[in-house]
Amino acid sequence: MCTALEDRAIVTVEPAGTTAQRLAGVAAGADPGLDGWLALQPWPALVDNARSRAAAPTLFASSAPAPVARSPLTVAIWPDRLRVAQTACGNTPVTWKCLGTVAGRGAWSASGGSASWGLVKPALPDPVVNGAGLDVLAALAVGFTSRNDLVSTDLDDDAFRSFFDGVARAVPTSPPSLETMVAVGPAVLDLFATVEAAAARPVAVSVRSPKPVIVYPSPLITADVVIATLSTQAGRTLTSLIGSDPGQRALAASGWRVGGGQAPSDAAASAAPPGPPPLPPTPGLPAPGVMDSLRQAWKEARG
Repeated sequence: MCTALEDRAIVTVEPAGTTAQRLAGVAAGADPGLDGWLALQPWPALVDNARSRAAAPTLFASSAPAPVARSPLTVAIWPDRLRVAQTACGNTPVTWKCLGTVAGRGAWSASGGSASWGLVKPALPDPVVNGAGLDVLAALAVGFTSRNDLVSTDLDDDAFRSFFDGVARAVPTSPPSLETMVAVGPAVLDLFATVEAAAARPVAVSVRSPKPVIVYPSPLITADVVIATLSTQAGRTLTSLIGSDPGQRALAASGWRVGGGQAPSDAAASAAPPGPPPLPPTPGLPAPGVMDSLRQAWKEARG
């Protein structure tokens, strides 16, 4: 996507958390160094919320613009590990709550898996700086509570914190990437939670047998790409560019669902049993303030 924009705009690629920290500290009237930010929700809202707390003016024309592309959250998991998790879930379709519970038990043997598998080794993009990783934390919270109308104080519940901290402890320090997991095998990771746009192609092109499968845990949560712009002509031009046919084609080529978000990519369709689901009308995320509290809780749990 960014390559497709480089002949029309000056593009900087960096972790969302890095951008957010810089923009939150921009002084009133100072040049923020950008006209628009292509990011996952709720990062623009997190920036403007932080600025409001610091009595600074908000930065974006809208911190909740309409999505320009979407992708459901998925888990790439080895088939034998999936079978054990499904059994541990009561032979029902796998859920975020069940996967988190299995991870928090420590050893696979505690959930009926082989003792030779050792500890459950899940991974996700770093939620402190990565939008997909932060959305995975939201999915875990919504899955555990069966609610997306959470408030920050809900995260102080003892049962939730035990569940959440168990997941945080299970994730290895500096976990390998999904690509490394697919290439090396379950010795390095058992499962990787991220967006379909990032997971489907590495799994689809793998020549391993067996190879990981893509599953869509319940509840289905989506990561929504937005373009948050300043109230400038350049910002409006950038919005038009992203929404144009070339911009939408570039997003689709990167694995994102566009044009209403219902049609999955070919890679997703070939990697997911029994098939990628249609997307819900809304992402299902908690409020931005709760998402920010989840980031802080993750920092604390990871030490």
